[in-house]
Amino acid sequence: MELLLKDCLAMKHDLAWVEAFRKQTDKESLSVDEALEYIAKDFCDPLIMEKRLMVLNDDDISFFEMAMKKDIIPAPANYGSADKICNMDYAFAFGEQMILHVPEDVRKAYEAINTKAFHERRKKISWLKDCVDLSTVIYGVIRVSDLCRLYRKRKGFEEKDEQILLNMLPDLMRNHDCNVVIKERYMMDIGIADSPFEEKIKYIQKRNPISFPSYSEMKDMIENGYPSKSNAYQKLKSFFYHNMHYQEDYLVALLSALWKPIAKGYTYSELKAYLKELNINLEDTSEPLFRMICKEVWEDTRTLLCNGNKPKIAMPNSTYIFFSDSGNAA
Repeated sequence: MELLLKDCLAMKHDLAWVEAFRKQTDKESLSVDEALEYIAKDFCDPLIMEKRLMVLNDDDISFFEMAMKKDIIPAPANYGSADKICNMDYAFAFGEQMILHVPEDVRKAYEAINTKAFHERRKKISWLKDCVDLSTVIYGVIRVSDLCRLYRKRKGFEEKDEQILLNMLPDLMRNHDCNVVIKERYMMDIGIADSPFEEKIKYIQKRNPISFPSYSEMKDMIENGYPSKSNAYQKLKSFFYHNMHYQEDYLVALLSALWKPIAKGYTYSELKAYLKELNINLEDTSEPLFRMICKEVWEDTRTLLCNGNKPKIAMPNSTYIFFSDSGNAA
């Protein structure tokens, strides 16, 4: 028997999740069963589904459509797409093998929105989301006009009318958990807005002209979660593989987890503390090599400290900043 979305929601989520929904939507009079029915109906509403799926890129959608045809076990290359769709509660993983299932009513609802117009807008919104997410890592604070320049780096996305992009931003922010705000023609990480770091970063950026990565570099960071083509990051990956004996799948996640704090301004001591939080403890004999590699990584990382540029280009001979204990921008 085909599972419906209501059934899958009941198996995945606990009572606390349902209770939180009832409070947030003033539906406290509904029973658990009624609340699940309401949520499932809401998620399958064509207008709601269209807005929620707008952030999926072509690979995500292709995988989603493949999963709708039959239950599948995602290949490693599809883990990212599977996570996105499962987090949206449009697919569910069951059993020890984590077989992915798309509920029958979700499949039928998707048929109603699977149009050329939907996919044309989805391609733009999902690419804009990628640009927004990347900008929070390497800039922290960015002028909306510069975000538009970043968006146009991709061939086929060169809309000359900036207002087109400005009109898409509110849609993205309303229908996706974007941790950004727009303030006085700047877009910034919500954790930076109205904090002491906001003015500090803006001051730093006045001294450093903004630097834009190429599309191929953007694609690498977005798809792999870190600049995987960088020789310095390849050295770091090799270090963890040979010295710590971590496997490939874990290494990709680990490098991604380290790239973001480095780009945002972690010092070497803060990076080591972060590794301890991840239960990664360096041996004393291997730390000198790790320190040397981290120096190269920091120099070759586009960082908000340099307004999206690399320290080795914008601030040569400045690794003392990375090895200081005072921390830098954010």
